[in-house]
Amino acid sequence: MGYLTAMLNSKLFRYCFRNNFPELLGETRELSKVFFEQIKIKKVSDDNEKEFLELVETIQAMKTRKEDTTNQEFFIEQKIASFYELSEDEFDIVNNAE
Repeated sequence: MGYLTAMLNSKLFRYCFRNNFPELLGETRELSKVFFEQIKIKKVSDDNEKEFLELVETIQAMKTRKEDTTNQEFFIEQKIASFYELSEDEFDIVNNAE
């Protein structure tokens, strides 16, 4: 669940979410299976899953202690971008889209 947690909380997923899920009233999005199926979630190896899980658990523990997680979150963003083979330009677009 580490990779899936990281992916669903990533800027890449938010970017896909904004561009693939229709906007409803009040700046909400339609959560429909049809739109979720358009977003490709890659499978990861057991080793990658373990690494993502450790990163997610570290961030959760740090947030519980009210510590800054900016560096760890950026590291996850980089790992996901690398996993999806985003170019530097694509990575910049995704990270600056908010």
